[in-house]
Amino acid sequence: MSSQTLPQFLLFAAGTVFGGLVAFFTWGMLSPGDPSAAFLPTIVPHQDKFLHFIAFGMMAFPAGIVLPRRYLGFVLMSLVALAAGMEFAQDASRLGRQSSWVDFLASSLGALVACAFLLLCRRAYGRKRDKQTISAAE
Repeated sequence: MSSQTLPQFLLFAAGTVFGGLVAFFTWGMLSPGDPSAAFLPTIVPHQDKFLHFIAFGMMAFPAGIVLPRRYLGFVLMSLVALAAGMEFAQDASRLGRQSSWVDFLASSLGALVACAFLLLCRRAYGRKRDKQTISAAE
């Protein structure tokens, strides 16, 4: 095992968290009515757009943390495709949910912001690690 490889249980745990978040948020977005209204009072107008942003940002984190940096684009595009699929499924389900391009935009933006944040954190960590390696070698 190289120093760059994560232990197998961390990959499994992150995959489990990612899958659980996708399943939970998919259930929430395809359920009749709004399940978040039962435990989260409406505080601000268009709160559901904020929830879409947070949900897709949360889904990006487990995959973005454990996968190599080169896969962040894949994670982002997968979440954008999931956001589009959710909106199509809401429209097709006829369960009282409506598709909305603004929901799609909020979801995609949440994934984009999370992936950009992860990329910046990884670059900062890489620079710090490189400086420590150079200092140790001298």
